[in-house]
Amino acid sequence: MTMTRFPSLLLPFVIAGCAAGAAQMPDPKEMRAQVEAFNRQQGRAAAADPAVVVEGTVEMTVDEVAETAEAVAAAAVERGGKVSELTLEAWGGRVVVRLPPDEVDGFIEAISPLGTVTARSITATDQSEAVVDLRLRLENLERAMARYQAILEQASTVEEALKVEAELTRLRGEIERTKAEQQRLADRVALARITVELTPSYGEESPDPQPKLYPGLRLSHLVRYRSDARPRVFAGPGLSLFGSRVAHLDFDLLADLSGPMDRVDALLVSFGGDFYSDFLGRGRRRWLNPHMGYAVGYGWIERQHAFTFSLAAGVEVFKTAQVLVDTGVRLVGVFGAPGPALGVESTLSLHLAF
Repeated sequence: MTMTRFPSLLLPFVIAGCAAGAAQMPDPKEMRAQVEAFNRQQGRAAAADPAVVVEGTVEMTVDEVAETAEAVAAAAVERGGKVSELTLEAWGGRVVVRLPPDEVDGFIEAISPLGTVTARSITATDQSEAVVDLRLRLENLERAMARYQAILEQASTVEEALKVEAELTRLRGEIERTKAEQQRLADRVALARITVELTPSYGEESPDPQPKLYPGLRLSHLVRYRSDARPRVFAGPGLSLFGSRVAHLDFDLLADLSGPMDRVDALLVSFGGDFYSDFLGRGRRRWLNPHMGYAVGYGWIERQHAFTFSLAAGVEVFKTAQVLVDTGVRLVGVFGAPGPALGVESTLSLHLAF
């Protein structure tokens, strides 16, 4: 009886074995992918502490941007943090701090009374998966490195050794890049990044007012030359106005020095522009800024109307944000009745910022 039942008990296993033998074997690539996926899952399960990257932005309006920026930096340092960026501009300021994630709430509470918080945004992103992926990638690279080093020791030809050395060089580069990426991610996890944007309150005066115009007084000395007459010399006061060297307006009232000084013998109105040299300070120096330019305009000389064109060269003798002292020479072409003439005009001007 026992012998009769034994074959019947084996029959299902034999059939199953035959079926298994007839089935197609799994693809090795699929098996490797499944093993790597299982390893990653096991690695993530082994990660006890989540890796969280905390970043945020706080926008504030304040009365004093510079003082508030210093207070924000001090609040971060007091909580074990540091300042990674500090920017102060005319529009406001920006302070970027790095501090332990547990100190973020206390830091924001500490800086809130410094001004009016207009916006606040804090994000926390779980990077645990990225940490595990980098760790597994590094482990695989190091194992591959060890295998290639073993192969290198057994290389029998120079060609084989060179091929293995090339692969080892590639692996070393991958390992260094992976370690650097690990370090960057670890730094982002260890220290939160908070950006504090500071905007001046409405009505706050600019600490550094900028001039819009430079109105000024000038003295001019003009020598006019004509082929059919002797040179004549004129001198007198004038007005000058410019917002920058690119455009300026000049107005001169001149008297003939050979006659009475209480009358106007020549009137010059010109509009033009001057340019600084990039090789000679670009006009940014306090003393001696050279410039050159041109001007076109209208002239009334000896009761005759004329068109004028001039080329100029000058020097800003002294220059600040409030005061400008300038001197220059212009070669003036006068075109009109009774005929063309040439003039040389010297000027000295004093401008005050507006």
